[in-house]
Amino acid sequence: MAVAFDDTRLRLEGAPVVFLDDVRTELYGTAHWGVADDGSVVYLPGSAAEDGSLVQVDRDGNVESLQLPAEAYGTFRLSPDGRQLAAEIQDGSHDIWIFDLLSLSRRRLTFDGDNGFPLWSPDGRWVAYVSNRSRQWNLYRRRADGSGTPERLTRSPERQVPFSWSRDGKWLAFTQYSRKGQGDIWLLPLTPGGTPEPFRRGPFHESVPVFSPDGRSIAYVSDESGRPEIYIEGWPRSGQRQRISVRGGEEPSWSPRGDELFYRDGNRWMVAPPQTGKPALLFEGDVHPFGRSYDVFPDGRKLLLVQRPVTRPSRELRLVHDAGSLP
Repeated sequence: MAVAFDDTRLRLEGAPVVFLDDVRTELYGTAHWGVADDGSVVYLPGSAAEDGSLVQVDRDGNVESLQLPAEAYGTFRLSPDGRQLAAEIQDGSHDIWIFDLLSLSRRRLTFDGDNGFPLWSPDGRWVAYVSNRSRQWNLYRRRADGSGTPERLTRSPERQVPFSWSRDGKWLAFTQYSRKGQGDIWLLPLTPGGTPEPFRRGPFHESVPVFSPDGRSIAYVSDESGRPEIYIEGWPRSGQRQRISVRGGEEPSWSPRGDELFYRDGNRWMVAPPQTGKPALLFEGDVHPFGRSYDVFPDGRKLLLVQRPVTRPSRELRLVHDAGSLP
């Protein structure tokens, strides 16, 4: 859309008009287009990202549907017992829903603002998440059964995203992003009046902190080598850490017993024993476009992914000359 703008009085004039149609857009609103100073526009033709279906994939890449309806799924997490799923769904707004994987029923958990990155407490009683309901992207939690009201956990002008809850339930690990998008890792003690403390803060982009099941280590992503790689560091911090990935990695997730670390390398899902740090390929597949692209079932034998319809990629860019000369 486009609308006239009076750059003297700094206000809009008239009604918006359509100047581009059939533009490829993604689940979270990204539109593939750009405009030059002379009014020329280039864009990728296509349609909006389609709904996807939740599937479980074993270590050989065999796919089985969960029989849940196709939705515009965003971030998602399995409950500790594997019987429920907290998932973000985009339907005009971003809200978190709780799915019962046995009865295939669902109920809505959030109602105000946009909400995402759900994270279960170890006992399954709470769901932490990020919300902008107070006009800042801060951390909240609410009882998983929907009772009570959301509890605000942090207050910061910078965007925060939760990624891991320690097994003893005492700490919440999250990434805090600066206005320039720089990520640092912080830990929030879940005690009355607890204030966040930094775990990894510096010149590099570091994110996706995940506590090991025994609570003695944290896996995370850092780009200090020039590209995202997976590292494991002792906690409380001992100064000792180990690089796990070889040629790049994102989204670390521990196996329930802590004897394996899963991660994604592009469209390749990998697994590595933290003791040796020698990654092996599990399978290759489509990549979920935003946030966490998978989760690990409690038995450690299968992964949960979103499968989207196969569409032919566009092989052209379209150029519109003088798109600024609108009626």
